[in-house]
Amino acid sequence: MEHQILHESAGARRLDLERASELLARYPDVSGKEAREILTILRDGRYLDVGIITSNPQLKPRLDAFVADHWDKFQARSGQAETIAGLIVLLLFVAWAIWASLF
Repeated sequence: MEHQILHESAGARRLDLERASELLARYPDVSGKEAREILTILRDGRYLDVGIITSNPQLKPRLDAFVADHWDKFQARSGQAETIAGLIVLLLFVAWAIWASLF
């Protein structure tokens, strides 16, 4: 089996981080396209990059305003909550079955 690893350049990640920071610093004076860009970076970006952006005290008021204005976009996507609940129930059932087989 052959695995292919795709590497994202550090420069591209830095640009995303800088772009998101720049857009958030200008919020709410951004276009709809730029607001979608911020949303995409916050929802689908690397955890480290999102953590850096959200921990910046200078951006916090703008980030809070952005999240308040777009809170509905940060909710669980359709089907995600049901899938997570189903997996938890399945995990509990498997754990119970293993426990019951031991005793």
